[in-house]
Amino acid sequence: MMKFRKMFFRISILLFVLLLGAIFVKGEFFPLRTSSIPDDSDNQVLEKSVIAALADPREDILLWESKKEAAKVRILACQVQEEETDISADNKTALVVEETNEVKPTEKKPSKGTNKPKEKTEEKKPKPKPESKPEAKAEPKPEKKPVGVKPPAKTSPPPAKPADIPKKPEIKLGSPITNMDISVRSLPAVVPSMVRIEGTTTADDPLQVVIRKDSVYWYKLPVNNGKFGLDLYLTDGEGEYDVWVVRTMADTGENWLTHDFKVTVEKAVNKFLVSGYRIESDNPSIVSLAKKLTGSQSTDSGKIKAVYDWTRKNITYDYGKAERMDAGETVVFGAAHVLQTRTGICEDYACLAAALLRAVGIQAKVITGTATTSQGSGLHAWNAAYDSQSKKWIYFDATWASTSGENWFNKNLSSTHKAMKER
Repeated sequence: MMKFRKMFFRISILLFVLLLGAIFVKGEFFPLRTSSIPDDSDNQVLEKSVIAALADPREDILLWESKKEAAKVRILACQVQEEETDISADNKTALVVEETNEVKPTEKKPSKGTNKPKEKTEEKKPKPKPESKPEAKAEPKPEKKPVGVKPPAKTSPPPAKPADIPKKPEIKLGSPITNMDISVRSLPAVVPSMVRIEGTTTADDPLQVVIRKDSVYWYKLPVNNGKFGLDLYLTDGEGEYDVWVVRTMADTGENWLTHDFKVTVEKAVNKFLVSGYRIESDNPSIVSLAKKLTGSQSTDSGKIKAVYDWTRKNITYDYGKAERMDAGETVVFGAAHVLQTRTGICEDYACLAAALLRAVGIQAKVITGTATTSQGSGLHAWNAAYDSQSKKWIYFDATWASTSGENWFNKNLSSTHKAMKER
């Protein structure tokens, strides 16, 4: 009886083991979960128990075989479940579309209980942005000169020349002041509106006279056989004037003061009627031409128009002179000079027109200031003459009329010309 029970017990155990093995293989009733998968330590314990059972001589060979097969089945089931877990974990990898439109895989953490090491995912390095080239610094544009060099022909009034009104030369003082081979007759302390500069020189260098009060005027002192004499009007009204004699050194161009006088004018002269700086209205050639141009005219306006017409038609704008002035060269100005050469710039046009009108007793101004054209603005010179019959000043620009072919007589110049000084 005891023997029978022992056999029945062994057969029951064998059937129970086979039934469990079948259930685990099919996975129908108790599907394996990731959390139930044994790790390596469980497998080792199971293998040890099987080996111990096989080594026990008291156990039946059939039982040993059954336990061995059951252990193999269980180990196989664990391996299959591990593979399924890996596949399911791979399927859980999602593609995430970021705002930058780059598609990147996002890994979910593997379930607990898996012994498979995590795969290292290579981090995508951001693409290096192309180096932006430094913006080239804009070169500073060269400053434009305030006035164009040449007046346009037959289209619009000529632009003024910056150097039309020349700079005053520098005067160097001797220490002490020396006569430098020049003898000048002394001037009286009080004079009428005119002074006479006369004397002698043994020097070959050019001589000039400088008159200074409200303005500074330079006059060339003509020398003939070592002698010189020049009459000059003091046109800045009543008061004290400086009268200097200056020697210009031919080798260096320096101006040295040789004689210094102070004179006082008690009664002012009408400076728009007398000979003045660059306006040599007492020059014989100018007086002769002025009488010829105005002899047939009975009104002041007619005489003014005659001088304007002759000046614009017979004087040519000297582009070369303008360029030489820009280059810093010394040039000659004045009514007498332009009458001889028949060329000049705006200063010459204005001085000649004023000298011709003053020579016949008409008040005339040389106005210096700025003028504006479509090409810009800059220094310029033009005229105003007084019509005693209508008691008004007539403004005209002989330079612009000469170069553009347009009428610039008796016009309102306030929109294009801005006066700074008149003489």
